[in-house]
Amino acid sequence: MSDAEPPVGPDDADSGGGFASLLNSTPKVITAIAALIGAVSGLLIALNKAGVLGDGGGGGSSGTTTTEEADSLFQAGRSPAGRVYFDGKTMYVRVNNAKAPMVLRADQSDPLQHVAMRTRVRWVSGATDYGFSLLCRYRNPKNYYLLAVLSGSRYNIARYRDGRLTSLTRGFQTSTYIGEDDNDVKASCVGESPTTLTLEVNGHRIAQASDPAGLPAGNIGIRVGTGESFVTTSFEDFVLSLLEA
Repeated sequence: MSDAEPPVGPDDADSGGGFASLLNSTPKVITAIAALIGAVSGLLIALNKAGVLGDGGGGGSSGTTTTEEADSLFQAGRSPAGRVYFDGKTMYVRVNNAKAPMVLRADQSDPLQHVAMRTRVRWVSGATDYGFSLLCRYRNPKNYYLLAVLSGSRYNIARYRDGRLTSLTRGFQTSTYIGEDDNDVKASCVGESPTTLTLEVNGHRIAQASDPAGLPAGNIGIRVGTGESFVTTSFEDFVLSLLEA
């Protein structure tokens, strides 16, 4: 079993305040995203260009307003659950325990609603039965979306609501566009009622799902898991884009 159906609840290793399971008590995801352009310091890019933070006001997506990169969204750290470290703009995530996925979340003050994330993900070492997910609208360990890519050329778009997992792609699917060890991935989460979730891999849209009663705004993050021993994956050039409603 890889990180296809990540568990929730007290068994998850959450990283310092948000996503279901990550480095147990290691502070990891840092960098508050500023809400007002005038209040942004030299460390952060202005995010609130047109009121894009918060609960949003409906409508469709009309374009990118600003972006954030991995080294400003996540922080290196380690715990018994695993380790996160950087080499330039490449972030490495090592999961120490099988069936105990780790989650990195962006620790910020404002909830995000309309977002897109892109990154190049590579298998580095360890188990070949593994998976990773890009997460959006994370409210707590029991409420969020995940857009997953798994070994065996599999994928899944799913929702946790009140701790109940529902696949929005009718379970695990396969795509010939998914590579085993190296994939360029883009995931977007747009709209409110409905919410539209789109997964692209290696330049191809492989899945799009609609959730009529979408989850409200929340955080974003990354999840990595394995069904056997340990696994290390790298996330190169991770970029978060905030979209106008």
